[in-house]
This record gives sequence, structure tokens and C-alpha cells, in this order.
Amino acid sequence: YANEPEKTAASIGRFSPNDAQTFLEVNKKYARMAREIFFLELYSPPIPFEKKKALLERSDLGHLYLEWQPYTIEEVVTRLFEHDAVRGLITFLSVIRGYEMDAKGMGMVIPAAIASGVNTQMSRGSSHKLAHTLNRMVVKAGADVSEGQGVVKILVERGRAAGVRTADGREFRARKFIVSSVNPQQTFLELVGGEQLAPEFARKVERFKYSNTTPLFTLHLALNERLYWKAADYDPDVNRAFYLIAGLEGLHDLREIYSDCADRRLPRSLQLLGALPAQHDPTQAPPGKCTGFFWQIAPGNLGEAEGGRERWDRIRDEFAERCVAHLAHYATNLTPANIVDRFGLTPIDVERHLPNMHGGDIVCGEMNENQVLDRRPFPE
Repeated sequence: YANEPEKTAASIGRFSPNDAQTFLEVNKKYARMAREIFFLELYSPPIPFEKKKALLERSDLGHLYLEWQPYTIEEVVTRLFEHDAVRGLITFLSVIRGYEMDAKGMGMVIPAAIASGVNTQMSRGSSHKLAHTLNRMVVKAGADVSEGQGVVKILVERGRAAGVRTADGREFRARKFIVSSVNPQQTFLELVGGEQLAPEFARKVERFKYSNTTPLFTLHLALNERLYWKAADYDPDVNRAFYLIAGLEGLHDLREIYSDCADRRLPRSLQLLGALPAQHDPTQAPPGKCTGFFWQIAPGNLGEAEGGRERWDRIRDEFAERCVAHLAHYATNLTPANIVDRFGLTPIDVERHLPNMHGGDIVCGEMNENQVLDRRPFPE
């Protein structure tokens, strides 16, 4: 319930009264830490961990941050909560944001997340409209935007990045600096060129790790009417929710999906997360109609035993149909008659559209303790 922790706790209490009480205690105890430390540092220049630790140790709020920081997300959730469904939900909400549940040094994410609530947001008129609006804002602010021309080379002069060359052969010189939003390997090894780098640094770039558990298969739906959920018989507010998870029964499901992704195979079970955007923003569909999208964690770089990356092109429709069948188990009206159209988007489709998302990794590099904050992408 977003910023209504008492309602959330009451819902959790149907599984475990103890966990409901723990949720409220954590929400209250860590609220200032989340607001004044955790979220501020996400939008501030990072500082080396040892220096940060020394600063944090000087305050009570800092000690709350450091209390859980050394542990993994899974360890923290397991220590705090007793019911597997509650553990699974809270862990999943961190995993879907890109945090690795088995990485040491990420434990502070859990108390910060519980203390801050889940504020789901959407762009009126769709995220496509948001992108065009941002483009107009940049142009209005005085910038030039060159569309549809990827950069093929970062020009280096006297050991410094001096400009860029685009695919059509044009060169742009930098007055102050160059910014790259593609991943470290594309930036340094391809665009700058490994020959321009110190060998030790080049090796570090080569070892930059991508996540196996952030690539997503997306099911897109165009519907004659919005979906209604069987779970509304248990809790009517389900039919009002924006954020929906279908198929996650507990932490054991996440351990299974981590195992599948580590082995680079298709998931054995599904835990679809998604929404019905036009239910909340009617401008996104014709009158009375609805749109839907649902994500499934699945590795883009499938192993050779699974048929490799190229297998996704062969099974795109088959996997989308599997997602529809799974979702229909939880909805009262996901029938062929209600589906105007549907299509699947594979992790490899995502990479083709946004090449910096290697293997479909939506966070462009695993968020483990060696690749976050002051170490993202490298300490240098």
C-alpha cells in the first residue's frame, strides 16, 4: 500500500502476525536512514567505502545503515521474517530492481526498501511519450540532438577523449567532456579501443560482469476489457492495484529462478510481474479497452544445451503463449475472446534495441558489492 504501512502490515498479518509486527518495526526504525542516507547517496557523487564507513560510524543513523550492509539481501530477509511467502515478496521487490539477492554487501537495501514503501509510477500517455517529451526539453534548453546515428568511435588525442565519430562519418569535437551511456565494454574496448588503455585496466573492463537475473521476457497484451483477478475474492483491493505479481509463492521460487539463470536455462516456473496501464491511464487504449504488460525473469544468454541465444527467436511465440496460460490461472477473464492482440519481447530483442543491455540485462551490469556506488563500473 505505497506509503500506508499499517495496511501493508495488516495484509502481511494474514500470513504471519509476527512478520506484520516486524514489518512495522522496521518501517519505523529505518525511515530516516532510508530518507537521509540510502536514497541521498544514490543521487550523489560516490565516495570510497572506507571513507563513507568512517562518516557513518559517527551517527546513529549511520549505524543503522551499517547494521545490515555486510549481508546479502537473502540473509537479511531470512533473519527478519519467518513466513516464506513474506520473505519471497520482499526479496522479489529488490531483485526486480536489479539488486542481486545473493551478493554480500547489499543487505541495507532491505530495511531501506521496507521503510520507504513501493511508490509505483507511470508516465501519462506511455513511456514512449515520455521519451519524446524529454527530447523536446533538451532541444528547448539549447542542445542539438542527432537521431538515428550511433557513435562508432571516441576520438583520443594525447591520452584524452577529444571527440566522437558517428556512423555517417561526421565528427563532433568536445569543448569540455564526453559522456557515454553505453556499457563499459562498449565504451572502452570498442569505442575508445583497447589499445588506448593501460593493459591492467583493459583486463578489468573485460571482466565486467552482467546480471543473469535482470534480463526480462515481456508479454504485451491488447485487451477488449481490463483483467479481473481471482485473488480479489480474498482481497478486493487486488483489482485496484497497479503492481501485480502472479506465481510467486515464496523465497524458494526465487532460489529456483536464480539456479535456472545461473545455469543459463529457461525458467522451470513463472513469476510474472506487470500491470494494466490503461486501467489507470485511459489515454493508452481506445475507450473501454485495456493494455497489459508482464515481465518474466529469464536469461538472455541461454546455454548451448538450451540452444543458445538464437533459440529465443524460435520460441518467442511459444514462450508468450506459456505466459498467457500461466496468467490465465490468476485472472477471471483472460480468454481468447478478450485478447485483441499479444506479442512477446525476448531479452535478446531488448539487446538489439538497446545494445548496452548485454543479454537483455536491464541494469547494464550486475549490481553486486564490487560493481555498485563508488565501484561502478570501476573504482577508477
